[in-house]
Amino acid sequence: MDAREQKKFLVFEENLMSLFRTCEVCLLPTDAVISQQKGTYVAVRRTCECGHTSCWESQPKVNNVPAGNLLLSAGNLFSGCSPTKVLRVFSFINILMISLNTFFNHQKKILWPAVERVWGDSLSQSLDAIKEQGKEVVLAGDGRCDSPGHCAKYGTYSFIDMATGHVVGLHLVQSNEVSSSYHMEIEGLRRGIDALRREDIGIAELVTDRHIQI
Repeated sequence: MDAREQKKFLVFEENLMSLFRTCEVCLLPTDAVISQQKGTYVAVRRTCECGHTSCWESQPKVNNVPAGNLLLSAGNLFSGCSPTKVLRVFSFINILMISLNTFFNHQKKILWPAVERVWGDSLSQSLDAIKEQGKEVVLAGDGRCDSPGHCAKYGTYSFIDMATGHVVGLHLVQSNEVSSSYHMEIEGLRRGIDALRREDIGIAELVTDRHIQI
């Protein structure tokens, strides 16, 4: 069963360790210890008087990464929540959790590459569908900056195909690429139009928020 689809439960240490007091083979008492703890992952090793040893793991692994740790990082990133605040909540109630460094490591090495791959595949499918129809598109476009006013460092300009509701363009502009942050929106628009032209996609209409430069 898919790790994300499975239900997860909050288990207290005393209740967990009580499950390993008896050997599954000979039913004799065992000496059970937590042999490894890594974020939300825990492993318990138990040994009985007869020498029978077993190891239990709290969750599956994905390429040797505990699935619970990875899912926590993914849920945190994709929900837009602050990782610092989320991890602080767990620390207040003493739930063993990943560190902030682990979250950023997952984000850099696993999550962002996955997002980029899915976005690239989705964009290619949307553009191919438009080209197969052979019609010009009606687009809605708008820009957004990382902060209000004229001190923003980054701006993104997005295009949406009004017929399907699919995003068909997302272009990042840094303020030092243009004369000032005020000009990032028009630059993002130009890049988006140029990208669609390279794909031989014509634009019938473009709906904007009537930015003064556009």
